[in-house]
Amino acid sequence: MKFRKGYKYQLSEPCAIRVGLLGYKVKHEWFALEDGVLYIKRFFCWDGSTGVEDTKSSMRASAAHDCLYQMLREGLLPQHRRKYCDKVYVDLCKEDGMTKFRSWIRLKGLFMFGRKAATGKPREILIAP
Repeated sequence: MKFRKGYKYQLSEPCAIRVGLLGYKVKHEWFALEDGVLYIKRFFCWDGSTGVEDTKSSMRASAAHDCLYQMLREGLLPQHRRKYCDKVYVDLCKEDGMTKFRSWIRLKGLFMFGRKAATGKPREILIAP
């Protein structure tokens, strides 16, 4: 059996999120990006908001952000779009009810600590007997 660890959530139905990244067309096993809309497929797994509490106002944002960062890691989006991806996270948090101050704190955290997640290697595949 092969698996990856580190995921906390799994999408129970597909969703579409307007992220505004125009000019990019990405097709992936778990998501797609077209005309500024991110389409996330059912059963996509993500780990929530790293380093801070997961709240109702951050769940949609963290799923979209994890997709966008995976695109960065896999070279499907250019690295110079990382800060834009971080802003998408914050904008979605605010749309879903998070206060401007809390979302600003999260944005500063992403700017300071997000680089490794955007450029790192994919999660290791583990094997169980």
